[in-house]
Formats: sequence, C-alpha cells, structure tokens
Amino acid sequence: MRLSSHNSSATTGYLNNNTVFSYYKRTTPTITIYDNGGNSGKCTRSTFGSTEYQNQNVSVDSQNEKCFHAFSNTGSNSHVIYYHFTADAEL
Repeated sequence: MRLSSHNSSATTGYLNNNTVFSYYKRTTPTITIYDNGGNSGKCTRSTFGSTEYQNQNVSVDSQNEKCFHAFSNTGSNSHVIYYHFTADAEL
C-alpha cells in the first residue's frame, strides 16, 4: 500500500504521491491502481486513518520504467490517499 504526501488540513481537492519502483522495469509499465476495497482504478482517501473513503477518483501520469505519479483531485474531505497497484511491463 502507498501513502501519499499529506496535507496539514483536510481538502476535497488535490492529493498526490510519486511511487518509485523497487526494481526498474524493462519498459514503461501499464499501471492499475486499487483502493483498499479492491476497486480497480480507484483510491482510498483518508483523514489520517480515522475515516476512510473508498472508491475515490485517481489518475496516473508521468509514468516510466522507474516510477509513476498518482493523484486524486476531487473526492471526500481528506488528508491523504492510499492505494495498491500493479505495474505490468510485459514485452
């Protein structure tokens, strides 16, 4: 699970995270993000663990063989985003 950088005050706006892979991929992978409930293409927004909102919008950009950037720019009033992901770099 990945935890985003956090905001000191909760927001319904932009939250993000840069994820660096443990091992570089051979090519730019296809990234699929899942929230804590297993919903594909969604993230979990949270108020520092006290309240979790699953099935929240998330987008991926700036992906390459080393890392990707995930962000949620609308959703429930939160401090952080959480997600699981797969990175498929099959040739």
